[in-house]
Amino acid sequence: WESCTFTLDEQKDFIYNYLDGKLNDLNTKILLFDHNKEDLYNNFKYLYKDNTNVKGISFHWYSGSHYNNLKLIRKYNKNVLLINSEMCTGFSPYDEKTWLNDAYLYTKEIINNINNGINAFLDWNILLDFRGGPNHKSNYCKCPIILNKDNNNIIKTPIYYYLYHLTRLEENSITIENSVYDSDLYVVSSKKDKNIVITIYNDSDIYKDYNLIIGDYYLNDSINPKSIITYEI
Repeated sequence: WESCTFTLDEQKDFIYNYLDGKLNDLNTKILLFDHNKEDLYNNFKYLYKDNTNVKGISFHWYSGSHYNNLKLIRKYNKNVLLINSEMCTGFSPYDEKTWLNDAYLYTKEIINNINNGINAFLDWNILLDFRGGPNHKSNYCKCPIILNKDNNNIIKTPIYYYLYHLTRLEENSITIENSVYDSDLYVVSSKKDKNIVITIYNDSDIYKDYNLIIGDYYLNDSINPKSIITYEI
């Protein structure tokens, strides 16, 4: 990241006057910006040009969620790629409560991002060593999978198991709008061909009953505190 010092004007100049034309014969897409979301919409409008190899914008979550910026970009251009290119949480020695809390943060962020129009999510790291590295600036992180200290096996962390549910939303599926009566329940739905996938996360500390209704389909079910459930219908 030591080289990430472009101003917006420098990005624009480099992309359109130098980089873009070099990619015309390659199946390569340019994603703009790749930084935090707080001013994403304005940056996108300033940097984006139609009929170029620029096909979208990528972003992180470190300055807040700012979901309206995603919604505004999607309204401005329904075909542009919105890529959540990086997110992670800071490393700490394993403590069940701390690592679970980070899994909850991941889940809420990704569900809300999907419901506001993103195309894809990438974790900052899928596999790190038991110290949260390696990293040349001691910027150690949590991740879904860590290498055990003896290097002979791996440990799947709580983040892995919560992310697993969200990976049930298949590639090239279409996000379905949903209406939820309870602000503690985070819901994301998708459809591919005739298959519908619904993931529900309960962010509260209490047990929740609910009715799941899709057209003529009806299901009465319940979910434990801080739990995540996925249906494939």
